[in-house]
Amino acid sequence: MSIVGFSPSPAVSAGLAAAGSFVAGCMVGSFLNVVAHRIPRGETVVYGRSHCPACGTAIRARDNIPVLGWLLVRGRCRDCGWTIPPRYPLVEAGCGGLATLLAAIEWAATSTGDGSAIGGWAGRAALALTIVAWSLLAARGHAVKTTTVAIALVAAAVAGMAFVQLAPLPVGCGGAAGSGSTAAIPRILACLAGISSGWVAGSGFLCPTASRSACMLIGAASGWQAALLAAIVAGGVRRAGGGPAAACLATVSAVAAWVPMARLWGLACPGQGGG
Repeated sequence: MSIVGFSPSPAVSAGLAAAGSFVAGCMVGSFLNVVAHRIPRGETVVYGRSHCPACGTAIRARDNIPVLGWLLVRGRCRDCGWTIPPRYPLVEAGCGGLATLLAAIEWAATSTGDGSAIGGWAGRAALALTIVAWSLLAARGHAVKTTTVAIALVAAAVAGMAFVQLAPLPVGCGGAAGSGSTAAIPRILACLAGISSGWVAGSGFLCPTASRSACMLIGAASGWQAALLAAIVAGGVRRAGGGPAAACLATVSAVAAWVPMARLWGLACPGQGGG
């Protein structure tokens, strides 16, 4: 990565990538806070400035900076003194940390930070943050609509067809992971197998029904192997005392595990490369 003839060292490039990923993740987390607050109330998320839920006063731009804004106002509305729940900056920082983790995994896998790494990061970050959004809505008692889940599944399938770094793991050792028309059918089968595996795992004892949509999305994007991993992690969180939202959020671990899982699958099935 060079800018106007300047080529930073690998350490500097990695630092810039991490900082950019964290900022981007925090910004998305701030938007997800808005989504989780407005959608259960039937409000739009397309327009309208963020405002204090207590007094309705629009939040100043400087106070709307993710994480820092909450610290600047010391967790209280400037106008009415309403206590702003700490979950808001925690969600923002958590999304930033998740985006940074995914960037680090992609960077380590490619060791170059090229377009392939950026594309893989963008796709898996979008997948993980979608699950975060569903988890936040579940925590507010708002069920994700079937049409929303269907759109997410189609988007994951299309991304896997279009970009090799976002393709789900093959169903078996005979599947093709490369590009071109010969990979179309194996990728479709891998996507369908992932969705089916996620649906079955999310309907059974491995994880609560509230996580079924997340498991299906994980399967569509990463393969049946990741769907089962998501279900096992979610089930463990549930048995440890976590609620449905926590179990759903735990499936994000399968997104972060996609690259190492692809490497392991390639070792088990020679010729099967990871993204």
